[in-house]
Amino acid sequence: MNGRKRKERKETENFIRSVPFRSFRSLPFLLLLSVLCLPAAAQPAARPATPNWLNLYELSSYKEEWTATLRVPYLKAALPTVLAAFKAQGAALAQPLENFASSKIAQTQQLSYRLSRAQAQNALDALKKDGFLVLSLRQAPAPDSASLPEINAKIKALMSERAAHRAALAKMPAVAALVDQMLSHLVMVKEVRERAQAVVILNLTVSGKN
Repeated sequence: MNGRKRKERKETENFIRSVPFRSFRSLPFLLLLSVLCLPAAAQPAARPATPNWLNLYELSSYKEEWTATLRVPYLKAALPTVLAAFKAQGAALAQPLENFASSKIAQTQQLSYRLSRAQAQNALDALKKDGFLVLSLRQAPAPDSASLPEINAKIKALMSERAAHRAALAKMPAVAALVDQMLSHLVMVKEVRERAQAVVILNLTVSGKN
């Protein structure tokens, strides 16, 4: 028995002792006494959180997005070294070099790579050894990075209920189609996210002295 219940029982016993014996014969007192002796009402059990089934998730094909500025002495002379450092790691530009933004006046060149965390870190470390400065490196998770356990739980629940109520769903083609579409989307998201676990997008600004 916890402290609160012990306190309530003690208060009830003190109240009974303080009442004259003749009061026990009155009906109102007996009703009051029965109420006081009732056990405390049990707290309602907390309902488990209901998953948001309308959340369709984004198909993010990478786990993290890295953003950094690479300071070099002179852009034109340093750019081949920068490109070679990523090529040595087996990483290729996300698009042709001429399609990235650049400025001869500001001495800047934008680059973007899709690679593993190890490849990105090794390339940046190699450029540091070449005497270049890696500035303002920021690592952010992919947008809408829902956990795989949540997606797996939804897939398991849909597959289990679809199998258990196959006859009932056959009489409700609209509901059955909705379940199949939701299940197909979740399976696709799971596959994409599992492939993206080791992938990062590195957006790099190479900046030379003016």
